Amino acid sequence: MISADRVSLEQPGDEIEKQELISLEKTIERGLRSFLDTAAALREIQEKKLYRFFSPDFESYCKSRWHFNRQHAYRLISACKIFEAELVKLSPQGYNPREKEIRLVSKLGPDERQTVWTRAVDLAAEEKKDLQTKYIRRALTEMGLAPTLPDATMRLNKIAAWVEKLAPEQVQELFHLLKDKVEA
Repeated sequence: MISADRVSLEQPGDEIEKQELISLEKTIERGLRSFLDTAAALREIQEKKLYRFFSPDFESYCKSRWHFNRQHAYRLISACKIFEAELVKLSPQGYNPREKEIRLVSKLGPDERQTVWTRAVDLAAEEKKDLQTKYIRRALTEMGLAPTLPDATMRLNKIAAWVEKLAPEQVQELFHLLKDKVEA
């Protein structure tokens, strides 16, 4: 929620810019369900330096207002730029991607990215399904572009480190959730 008790830094700027910031923040609040809306609003706040009304820099703004770090904000913004510039025209009409889906192809060059995305759309269409992460992964695998074993191992190590911090009953609950997911 927009907090009226946030401390203003009283930076120079007119009331119109402050209202623009509040409007963009409302978009982010609603858009936390839709990364494109969130990312576009963050990009505009960052580019126009609208954060300056409440924080000295973009990183502080992201931390204090949205509780995520600068890297996450830039990851969202980058994924939004990729989707808008290259992938929106290749996607089914009305498709609302998740940031994770864009991240899967973000390290590829533009041509490879578009080829993988087109193949993923085709795979989903063949099964008469909406585009999903699994089709993007399948397209990456078909084209020999799936993450390498070291990438997967690194991710598993991060997960293992996270699980080690959980209480035993939380680990057990997580195990049961995963087991149910695999069996479904």
